Amino acid sequence: MRYRKGMIALSETRDYPLLRRVLHSNFVTPAQLYEFMKLDYYAESRNTFNNRLRRLLAHDLLIRHEILTMNRGVVYSISRAGASELVGRGEYYSGSTDPGKDSNGHCNTLLS
Repeated sequence: MRYRKGMIALSETRDYPLLRRVLHSNFVTPAQLYEFMKLDYYAESRNTFNNRLRRLLAHDLLIRHEILTMNRGVVYSISRAGASELVGRGEYYSGSTDPGKDSNGHCNTLLS
């Protein structure tokens, strides 16, 4: 099956569980996310996991935050598009999906 350029086909068994984990974690480091996916048997190898993460980031379903005060300096959160995709599939989410509202900065508060 061919897809239009710039489109993404999300996997029921690989992409949606990863997006759900980020949604419910609010902020998660790549190492934490990989361990969660391994525990739930959704990640086969680190390379496969990293490729999936890059793909979701490239399609704006996840957001990468660089935190200078952290050792590795990166955490991920769900984007509005990612949250909307999951909510459209019946997932519960209490955050805002309104594009007019900005983040309230919890990432900096939690990590500083």
